[in-house]
Amino acid sequence: MEANDDNASRSVSILIPVYNEARIIRGVLDELYAKCLNRLSDFEVLMLEDGSKDDTAAVLKVCETAYPNLKAVTDPRRIGYAASITRGIAMAKKDWILILDGDGQIEPEDIWILLRASMDYDIVSGEKFPRCDPTFRIIVSRCFDLVTDIFLGISVRDINFGLKLMRTSVAQRLAPKCGKLGEIYTAELMMRCIYAGCRLQQIRVRHRKRTANSVSTGVPPHRLVGKAWKAFRGLLALRKELTTPEGP
Repeated sequence: MEANDDNASRSVSILIPVYNEARIIRGVLDELYAKCLNRLSDFEVLMLEDGSKDDTAAVLKVCETAYPNLKAVTDPRRIGYAASITRGIAMAKKDWILILDGDGQIEPEDIWILLRASMDYDIVSGEKFPRCDPTFRIIVSRCFDLVTDIFLGISVRDINFGLKLMRTSVAQRLAPKCGKLGEIYTAELMMRCIYAGCRLQQIRVRHRKRTANSVSTGVPPHRLVGKAWKAFRGLLALRKELTTPEGP
């Protein structure tokens, strides 16, 4: 079935994790609503604030009154990206879930491309093209994609990119099982979806440079070796779990 505008009438819960983004989040939401969300008829926006040290939580509380269908989910503690997304998935009330980073690097108009994708697919994943990340992050990402292909037989480009559209029923069934890869959460969720037999489509979306006021949550180079080793061990454990036949 071909993509068409009728598919964009789907019921969608938009999950946006944010951390220390008080300076940019209003601008991100203004653009997101103007270019995309105002065209949806049935949606909710869950702003998943994760123990920010700035005024992000206070700003989001104001946003609740300024933007339709928006709910600020704040927490005084830092629980991490994975736990924030897992909580958001459990709270989602619509038929589809759209996971979207709140740093403003994704062109909102391209989100519409995912929403128009065929409903024959269970998960639609974005791919940054062209990528505007630092060179070392691009290399790390490509190496991780390669290792994932070798160890799990999953050939997906930019697998941990935080732009995913998936059926809520699938996400709520599989998200609680995630935990092997830590903060490489969206990659693990996609791996589990694929092994569960879900149908996948990947779509290229424009990627923008991080603004000067945005807070980077990527892995710093000096911690890369330790993180890489932890991710490798997690992949081995995940492969064992996913490829071991279940008992009667």
